[in-house]
Amino acid sequence: MHERAMIRRGLFGLALTTIVLLGGTHSATALAEPSGDLTGTWTLTVAPQAKPPEVPVPPPPFTALFSFAEGGTITQTDTALHPAGSVFITPDLGPFGASDGLGAWKRTDHNRFTGRFVKILFRDGEQAGWVITRLKIAVREDTIELRGDSNIVIGPDPDAPPVFSGGITLAKGTRLPAR
Repeated sequence: MHERAMIRRGLFGLALTTIVLLGGTHSATALAEPSGDLTGTWTLTVAPQAKPPEVPVPPPPFTALFSFAEGGTITQTDTALHPAGSVFITPDLGPFGASDGLGAWKRTDHNRFTGRFVKILFRDGEQAGWVITRLKIAVREDTIELRGDSNIVIGPDPDAPPVFSGGITLAKGTRLPAR
């Protein structure tokens, strides 16, 4: 009898090991950790945290919409820097409007991502420069937290040295439900 129990325990252990090796670990991890699905559209409240010395006053909090597509693309718009706007980034540069943001993202961990999006700055209907924002993103179920670090580049080359760096923002939001 003792020998049969040992054989059953051995077979059970072998079966459990096989399940773990064939993907059981992923299933257990998925149940233990919150969902890390970034795809979809998110409504966020963005709060500027730090400003470069060239910026006299940080902007107030604003609303942003982000859409993250399965293929790794980002579409972004917000109420702070948009086509109908006229924002003074620094007093000596004058007012700017900006396009919506387009970019790319990738997964770095189960519920963490990095990305980058670019907006075209314009003044009087002419391209004047770029806003380039790097992102760090965390997702928990239907909640998102995002940290953005922006550079402003003046001129036609987005790879030119920035006029300033370090426009740090923190954002929190929720998934926009389909109703």
